[in-house]
Amino acid sequence: MSKVNEHVYRSAREFLALCERAEKQAVEITDFHYAYNANLAFSIELFLKSMNAKSQSKVILEVGSSSLSNDFTNCLIKGHNLSQLFEKLNFKIQEELSVSFTGHRCNVSCRALKNVLVELDLAFIENRYSFEKAGLYVGHNPELLLWTARFFEEILNPNN
Repeated sequence: MSKVNEHVYRSAREFLALCERAEKQAVEITDFHYAYNANLAFSIELFLKSMNAKSQSKVILEVGSSSLSNDFTNCLIKGHNLSQLFEKLNFKIQEELSVSFTGHRCNVSCRALKNVLVELDLAFIENRYSFEKAGLYVGHNPELLLWTARFFEEILNPNN
């Protein structure tokens, strides 16, 4: 699989890890349904962005001949719409991900990756701004979000 930006990948894993912890402890997600879905959708977004991000080191402080620098990362693709982020990736990367997803254990819907991402397109925005819908249930499938995020975590892991 294509090289990922480790800074963005790590951030994506952290959002997924919160949800994984809730799963492991059998916490009832209905108590925080919107936050759970938003975190999962955001992790998928960041996994996608990790394939198209650049980091560079910048000097943030210089004193005499000593300097202190930090890494700054820029995601080169913008937005929250998952299928559009996927379409902005290099075609070869899209193909590799699609083929990998087809028979992957995390493909719980048994559908094409593109179709899953279309279904989950607005999950982050709609769950993050659920209060704009007067608390009405937003119909995103938390299981589909979780397993799709797990797919990206596994397939993009830079340590594999």
